[in-house]
Order: sequence, then structure tokens, then C-alpha cells
Amino acid sequence: MSDPATRGWGPVPTSSAARVPVRMGAAGVNAAPGVHPAIAPLVVHLAGEWERITGDRLVDGWCWGWGIRKIRGSTSTWSNHSWGLAVDLNAPRWPLGSNARPPNADVFKTVADRLMFRWGAYYDGRRDPMHLEFMGTPADARRLVAQLTPPAQEDQMLTHGDDGAAVRTIQQALLGWNAESLPRFGADADYGAETETAVKAFQAAHDLQPTGTVDGLTAALILDAARGEVVGETTELDVITTVDHDQLLDAVRDALAGASLTLARKA
Repeated sequence: MSDPATRGWGPVPTSSAARVPVRMGAAGVNAAPGVHPAIAPLVVHLAGEWERITGDRLVDGWCWGWGIRKIRGSTSTWSNHSWGLAVDLNAPRWPLGSNARPPNADVFKTVADRLMFRWGAYYDGRRDPMHLEFMGTPADARRLVAQLTPPAQEDQMLTHGDDGAAVRTIQQALLGWNAESLPRFGADADYGAETETAVKAFQAAHDLQPTGTVDGLTAALILDAARGEVVGETTELDVITTVDHDQLLDAVRDALAGASLTLARKA
């Protein structure tokens, strides 16, 4: 079984890898403290299928995501959690070493397999029924996310040629992430070539496909970066206190009404 480094996810992170909170299941619980941005939509979908198929509702505080560590019991093998590529669902209920599985486990496994998640409930050796790890490459993640998301409509995202308040708020957040990202025009409310280039740079820095278009996930990450919550493996982001996160989020939510990913207000 290959590790994430050989699958194109980069070397073992030595600091806080890029990650994003997710809102899973009916209660909107997070896999604390988050997962890799590239697989966040897959995790949200998979968690929804977990509840729908098994009937096991996710419990706040029982679901875990990113964490740099070795596999339990190993001194050499890094866990997929280190890259933010694994989640543990309702861990206290489905502990490591247990042979128990939730109802309709075989049906759920077919969903997990289709999304390229390996489920610890079916390990040959010591089982780990809480644990789901993404076994694909970054390209696989992009392909699978695209299959989950219906074709975007014009009013579901921000793109080159748009203008107005929502564009300005995204530009302000980009400047909060990198003060040099819009050196010529700044936050002028016009989604021109400079803004498109800045969005592409942000997406590339956070392992997203650099489309230059702001969809739901890109908007959520930009807003979090503006307040210093998304930290890249080698980049420290300053907390820009002058950016009103809730005001930005409200404006962008209006512009992205109907998008497949919901932007949730942070407490």
C-alpha cells in the first residue's frame, strides 16, 4: 500500500498542513481540526452517506481529521491523517481493534470504494472501523469531486468579467491572505485578469485545481486564510484583523447562492 508521498501529495508535513473545516452529517459536525482541502467535498459526501446508509448519526467531538503522527503501533509508517487525507467517524463508538461494524456496512463500503476511501472495518489484520482514508492521487480527488458537483451555473460562482460587492469582498480577503496579491488594482470590485491570477495562485497554494474561478470551496478557503486559519505547509499567514469575516462571508454567500458547497458561518 503506497503512502501519500508516493501518490503525489508531497512529503510528510513537518508543520501545520493546509486544511479546511468540514460540516458533516445532519448536525454539521467537524472532523477536527479539518481535512485536506482537495478531499473536503468527498468527506462531506461520504459522511452523509454514512448516516443515510448505516443510521449512525455523527456526534460532535467524536470525529477526527488532520494530525501529524505515525500509525498506531508503528515507528516508521506515517498515518494518512498527517496529510489530512483520513477521517475517523464516531471514534469512541467504533474503536481501533473492534470487529464491530455499523448496520448495512457492505452497502456503505461500496460507496467508500467508489470514492477511493479505504475503510478500516475491512482491514485484513487489526481492524479500525472508525477510520476512512483516501487512497487516490490529487488528480483522482479532482476527478471525483467534479463527479459529485453538478455543472456550475453562472450565478453559482465568481469568475472573470464579474463585478460588484461580492467581487470586492473576495479581493479584500485575497489581500488579507497576501498583501501583494493585487498590486495594480487592489480591491476594485472588478474581476479582471489580476484577480483571476491571484485566485489561481491561491488555489495552487492550497492544492486546488487552479481554475481562476471562485467556487464554494475556494471562497471558504480564501475567507479562512484572510483571518489566518488556513496555514500552508511552508507559508505562515498573518491574521488580518481589519477584515470582517462575517461581512465577507455574507456577501460571498449571496453571490454563491445555490452552489453545491454551503459556506457555514464560524462561531
